[in-house]
Amino acid sequence: MRSGCRKPPVFYSGHSPEVSSMALYASSWLIGASSFELVPGVDCPATAAFIDTYHFVDGDSPRRYRNSICAFELNMGLPLRRHYTYDTDGGFRYYGGTTANCLVLRTIAAIWNKDYIFDYIFYLDGSLEIKVATTGYLQTTFALPRERPFGYHVHNEVIGNIHQDLFHFKIDVDVGGSANRYEKLTFHEKAEPNFWFPSINTTKMYYRETLVETERESIWDLEHSHLQHHIILNHKLANRYKTRRGYRIFHLSPTSFVLKNSSVGQAAGWASYPLVITKYKDIEDASSSIYAQGDPWDPVIDFRMYLEDNNTIVDEDLVIWATLGSTAVPHAEDVPSPTTTALACPYVEDADEAWVTELVFTPGEPRIRLLQWLLSKFDTKAGELLDTQHSFAETKMDSRIQKILYITSSLGLCRYNDVDLIRGMESASGRQAAFFNRLLDIVTICDMAEDPKTKHMITPGTVSSSRSLEEQLNADTRFIDTLASSHLSECMVTPTIDLIPPDLQRLMPVDSPQPPSFESLLVTCRKVEESIKRQLDVLVKLHERPAYESGQMQLAGRTLSIVLHELGQLTLSFTLSCETHLRPWCNRPQPQLSHLGPTLKRVHGLQQKFFQLLMSLHQIRQTCTSLSQDDISKDIKSSRYTELFEEASQAAAKTFQKCVEVLEVSVQRQNQSPSTSLCSSFVKS
Repeated sequence: MRSGCRKPPVFYSGHSPEVSSMALYASSWLIGASSFELVPGVDCPATAAFIDTYHFVDGDSPRRYRNSICAFELNMGLPLRRHYTYDTDGGFRYYGGTTANCLVLRTIAAIWNKDYIFDYIFYLDGSLEIKVATTGYLQTTFALPRERPFGYHVHNEVIGNIHQDLFHFKIDVDVGGSANRYEKLTFHEKAEPNFWFPSINTTKMYYRETLVETERESIWDLEHSHLQHHIILNHKLANRYKTRRGYRIFHLSPTSFVLKNSSVGQAAGWASYPLVITKYKDIEDASSSIYAQGDPWDPVIDFRMYLEDNNTIVDEDLVIWATLGSTAVPHAEDVPSPTTTALACPYVEDADEAWVTELVFTPGEPRIRLLQWLLSKFDTKAGELLDTQHSFAETKMDSRIQKILYITSSLGLCRYNDVDLIRGMESASGRQAAFFNRLLDIVTICDMAEDPKTKHMITPGTVSSSRSLEEQLNADTRFIDTLASSHLSECMVTPTIDLIPPDLQRLMPVDSPQPPSFESLLVTCRKVEESIKRQLDVLVKLHERPAYESGQMQLAGRTLSIVLHELGQLTLSFTLSCETHLRPWCNRPQPQLSHLGPTLKRVHGLQQKFFQLLMSLHQIRQTCTSLSQDDISKDIKSSRYTELFEEASQAAAKTFQKCVEVLEVSVQRQNQSPSTSLCSSFVKS
């Protein structure tokens, strides 16, 4: 058995120019030359055996890559097989089991931002498991509004773009020699009378062996397939129980190529085939080339060409081509790099898909073949156009679908963009039924024209040199007579074929109004003519606008460049000023009050009281002055009022003296502290 990963591309999607059409083909980056030294204890167990590799790249002699492959024994953490036996009372009888130790060969390729971990796992029962896990750094873009449909925020103003990782493996299996076969075991159910109780029906599951004879028949269709097992066997080699020897192909990660219609995905033509079996050929060594990255639109090697010869695969040297992959939607936990737990792609099991038997309403190749046959009945040229496009690949099927869509939309059966209707993926079954009803009407009418009894109805009204005008007139007359007397005349009056395309019908009201009069049509035409003239005048004026001279444009360009340069300098200066001057002040700690704060607060209160006393003395003085100027000033200047004034002055002087003493004590305390400045001690920085 020989196995290896041929081409692991990754396809990104996004709005920015970089990721909008980004496709990385690892084959162009040289997978082997991108596999560097592995770290013991991280990439591989510390007890693993390491192997060097040599690659002839980037030089005129082979280069040695130290410890780029490791081999180690691994316990899978569950028994390979076991059974516990107990008696009717639950007592122990015996136990037997085997540990699931396996041999793992591992290498890791670091390509661009991705790291691919390839494991080849050999089990004790002879099974081989191929496993791939991806990690590395995320491919990200700025979180612009139009990037939102292509990923989630993984960091500040950063979006991790969605992408699809694909891997294509080539496996050459020889079971007892190179003459092997490929068979499918499909599982079905059936209900039949019970042999022991004939009155009761029993539903049973059974399998059916199907020999696959050609390469195209071996294509695994994920959408329309039963539960099945894929078997590579030797028809002439059997065990002692006369069971043919072979290997079963498990496929746990079949994936549908999302961007199969993308132009950059043409170099990955193999991605449309989850599993396909081909006959071994020396020239079909790889599914792509190292030039795929440079020209993915017209690849040097197109895997789809391998199936064009449709070789027989019965008792031949067979090659298995398997595609597996995963679709990743990065999230915040993937920073700084995605983990390998959710992105592993084991190559071990097949999928369970239900079979839908209704041909008309089922997407797939049978439906396309039916449409192709109907259109060929309508017009032989349409049949010739489609007959050469028999599909064995989804891209080929898409080509036929586009041609069928063009023909049916030209006939008014559907819209020009009804791709889902042609594919059979239209959710509304009513539209599907109406589409086929109209198509069958057209085909039936054309098919009736081939009836010998109505042969003269094929080309009515055609002037031919082989017959005279009189003969042609008689033939046309007979045609009209036959048509008038036929039951088909009623179909001509009430046809089921809509002559108006569906998109125009949708714009028309349900209850169509009466046809407009000639006068109203004439008025409308005149209005349209006037509107067209006005628009034409506007276009003429716009066309006659003087063009700017090249010198003026250059001057404006230089001026704009200078202004933008100065604006950039101002922005840079402002940024430097903010970083140099404003940021240190913004980052300073909050000020803290010293122990003199309460003292100054008390002094400030006393000063306010003293100021109030002075204001009171000032008011008393003004009052005394006004009284002295009054007519009764002589009575007021008596000794009694003089004494009261002296007492009030003395009380104010004493209060002021107390305030001065308190202030002197506070100043003396401040002089005893380490700081000599009262203001500098008030705030501590």
